[in-house]
Amino acid sequence: MRQCRRSNAGFSFIEALITIAIVVIVFGGLLSSIQFTAKLIGHSKAKAGANALATERMEYIRSLDYDSVGTEGGVPSGNLPQATSTTLNGVTYFERLLVEYVDDEADGFGAEDENAILADYKRVKVEYSWNNRGATSSVELISNIIPPGIETTEGGGTIKVNVFDASVLPVSGASVRFVNNTLDPAIDTTRYTNVDGVVYLSGAPEGADYEIYASKSDYSSDGTVTPSVENPNPTTPPIAVVESSISTMNFQIDLLSNLNIFTVGEATTNSFTDTFANGDLSESIVGVDVSEGEAHLAIEGPGYYTSGSFHSTTTAPVSFTSWESANFNATTTANSNVLVSVYYDTGSGLALVPDVDLPGNSSGFSTSPIDLSALDTVTYSGLSMKADFTTSDIYETATLYDWELSYVVSEPPEPNISYNLSGSKVIGSNGSTDILKYENSGTTDANGEDSLTELEWDTYQLDITSDGYTIKEMCPWSPFALDPGVTLNLKTTLIASVSPALHVLVADVDGNEIPGANVQLTRGTYDETQVSSLCGQTLFSGGGLTTANDYTLDVSASGYVAEQITNVEVGTNSHVTVILTSS
Repeated sequence: MRQCRRSNAGFSFIEALITIAIVVIVFGGLLSSIQFTAKLIGHSKAKAGANALATERMEYIRSLDYDSVGTEGGVPSGNLPQATSTTLNGVTYFERLLVEYVDDEADGFGAEDENAILADYKRVKVEYSWNNRGATSSVELISNIIPPGIETTEGGGTIKVNVFDASVLPVSGASVRFVNNTLDPAIDTTRYTNVDGVVYLSGAPEGADYEIYASKSDYSSDGTVTPSVENPNPTTPPIAVVESSISTMNFQIDLLSNLNIFTVGEATTNSFTDTFANGDLSESIVGVDVSEGEAHLAIEGPGYYTSGSFHSTTTAPVSFTSWESANFNATTTANSNVLVSVYYDTGSGLALVPDVDLPGNSSGFSTSPIDLSALDTVTYSGLSMKADFTTSDIYETATLYDWELSYVVSEPPEPNISYNLSGSKVIGSNGSTDILKYENSGTTDANGEDSLTELEWDTYQLDITSDGYTIKEMCPWSPFALDPGVTLNLKTTLIASVSPALHVLVADVDGNEIPGANVQLTRGTYDETQVSSLCGQTLFSGGGLTTANDYTLDVSASGYVAEQITNVEVGTNSHVTVILTSS
């Protein structure tokens, strides 16, 4: 008997999914290919149109008389617009036109030009740009336009501008704008400095009142200042162009900086301290004797070990705002030394705080205090000090008498403090009064903070103008230098107004604060000694201090020549800066 098997003429669900996927892949790739091709064709058509426009424009310019080749507000001057737009085949093109004089090196460049004429011929640059599906493209043509006769300086001269940074190094790519609204036609044109930081405006029409402005993205600006009622005597007024001569101007610009201002009250601090009565607060002692108020190399045979070290126990505050400093007192000999370094608790042991966070730590510190204020309290939640002793003479040893690890438990903000901030750069004068380039006033917020951005590098003076306060410390002390391209934090610690008082800053000849200096103030029965802070400062107040002008100040610090100042005046908000020279 013959059997017939029925066949299924339809698709299973899985077969349908596979078919759909294949179709998506094929047609998706085809669609992407079509889109890419369309974009490529569109770009090619737009570029062809731009080339045609640029060529037509350049041929038109070349057909003009030499004297007519120039731009509106430019040098050389003419009737050609510096910027315009046009539409061709549905594409909008933006035209930029630059016409400038060229100093050909064939007869000497710049100051070496044989005939001192820097306007040898004209150079024209035509640029057309357009947007194609979100991307900007452009084409440009450049052509030299040669004068029909001998080069001439009739009616014009040259402006040379040098643009330097704060270190007096050339700034390339700086924008230099030339403006003169007293001429007819008026001039408003921009050039860019070369790799030497130099730009020339050759062929500038003879006349006065040329304003010049130098700038660059993320940089400060500099330029001439037009006399005004507020500034009748500017230090850099507009310049004049004299026929057949070169007028030279120098400007300085550099990266902009930021300043964060903090006003706080007195901090509450705590510390770990060990005076080495015994070794109970020490760990990992190797070749060192820690007892009876001293730590030094242990005795071995007739003399001392040649090296040894030990760690303090780890200090890990439960709650604190920041680390402050590591302090120690030690003596060394000609042949022995002790260096202190800082370690942190990694959770599985102690590791040296890297130099990137504590510069110089890997080599060890020979002087105190060690500034720990920049250490992150999350990464460095627990710290330990290590002392490394060495000697090249077994009969000599360095001695460590005590050490301390301090930290700030809390530092309350002092909110809504008013201040004045002024720079030192002068842009003019009004009679006997200097007019500063930067002057501003502000107030810290509810958190005792204020942030100023895009400040020019300068030396600034910060004055607290809120009543009822005495400055215990300002770090850094004012006036202070704000370098280019940095963010500087300035913290002012304020206390309730006290008088009389004397604020003392101890610094070296380069203006660097000296921490840990002994500062002694005496007069009659008054005799008080304090130690300068990490910012090299201290404040004398109360305790029998009276208003007088015959106090004596004695200041000393390790590695420096001691200094004595007599006839020191103590009164309301008195201040003295003591400069120490290296010994």
